[in-house]
Amino acid sequence: MKNPGVLFVGASKMAALATRPPVAAGGAYYWWPLPAPHMPAAAVAEVLVPGRAGEQPVPPVWRRTDDPGRKEQSAAG
Repeated sequence: MKNPGVLFVGASKMAALATRPPVAAGGAYYWWPLPAPHMPAAAVAEVLVPGRAGEQPVPPVWRRTDDPGRKEQSAAG
């Protein structure tokens, strides 16, 4: 799977060990939550505290537009 720079976003079912290596090997990125047994809710909440408190920068999320070479911010996080 050759998709350098592409971000794949999915549900926890995509977090299977067999799914992640091909995505990373193709130069792409992935973001999906791990199933609950991997990280308890309290640990997830603790990780999010700095971003929610404004103590950690929250990077923008960009998307391509129909205009070649132009992109626009679609979210922050």
